[in-house]
Amino acid sequence: MKVLVVGSGAREHALVWKCVQSDLVERVYCAPGNGGTGGMARNVSIGAADVVRIVEFAKRERLGLVVLGPEAAVEAGVGDALRKAGFNVFGPNRGAGRIESSKSFAKHLMVRAGIPTADFGVFTEPEPARAWARDHDGRVAVKADGLARGKGVIVCSNVKEANEAIDAMLVSLTAPTSSPLPRQEISSVRTMATRVPTRGAWEPTRRRPVSTERCWTRSWKRCSSPRCASWRIQAMNFEASCTQG
Repeated sequence: MKVLVVGSGAREHALVWKCVQSDLVERVYCAPGNGGTGGMARNVSIGAADVVRIVEFAKRERLGLVVLGPEAAVEAGVGDALRKAGFNVFGPNRGAGRIESSKSFAKHLMVRAGIPTADFGVFTEPEPARAWARDHDGRVAVKADGLARGKGVIVCSNVKEANEAIDAMLVSLTAPTSSPLPRQEISSVRTMATRVPTRGAWEPTRRRPVSTERCWTRSWKRCSSPRCASWRIQAMNFEASCTQG
């Protein structure tokens, strides 16, 4: 089958690298791709969020699978449009993607679902935001709502830093965000992000290094890729900690 990987970053480079190794894959495209993907697949001059052209390309090439890399493609509804057109898509639809594309949506969702999360406030005006940050001694994380390419969070340790971050997002508008309405979320503690692969449903399991049971090559213990080498180190460290515990 033919596969299209949507995106142009290092993540998409890794996805293309893995797709081309499959015996099931006839050809791999990457839209728009980068210099690295161009050496393994065929780059296509289509933006990751260009829904119409991606669907047209999928129909023309009769793609068997489309893999969504960047959050921008998810937010634009690329997966929704492709599924509606009858294509197989690896990646969330736009509704599910709001957990990533909107920090305020994600926070409110966690509160409704009873998921532990830091205290927070969502503001569109600077004065209420400054007052909230001041009540927490300025030890807050100020986040722009919407996608910001990894640059939408400012961790502050005092009131002065918090006020400067708030001004950057709600007054001077110099902080990056894809949201058309200037809005920010302020959390009272520092946060940490992580990626967790799942089987499609939540299954409580014993803590362990990510995917040490097997890698996509079905032989992570012998695979020479940097990813699997890292997993082997994690597995050894994990086994050592279990022995010591």
